[in-house]
Amino acid sequence: MVNGFNAPLGDLSSRAVAAHALGLIQDNESHEINLIRKIRNEFGHKWKDISFENHKVASLTRELPWGGPSELEEGSTNRQRFNFATSILLMDLIWRARLATQEKRVSKMWPNKSRK
Repeated sequence: MVNGFNAPLGDLSSRAVAAHALGLIQDNESHEINLIRKIRNEFGHKWKDISFENHKVASLTRELPWGGPSELEEGSTNRQRFNFATSILLMDLIWRARLATQEKRVSKMWPNKSRK
């Protein structure tokens, strides 16, 4: 089994690394997924004093690209930046999944001197 608890593709980090290695996601998408994962972990592992204004969360959020209308960026909150960035990334990945299913991969025959 490749996914599930303690499996090779059992968490978001492993899946992102595998998708990037297979060429299914681009460098910038891999970086954005890792930022989102780190932000999620901040919320998931803290019980008190956690918000988008928390220093670490705010710092990570500011690394995400702005995906909203340019006239709204200057006055945007960290939460708005997070929402726009994740929405745009999600739409890109949904579209990518659709494109990937149309581009079915086939096994490649590799030359091997020891086998015929």
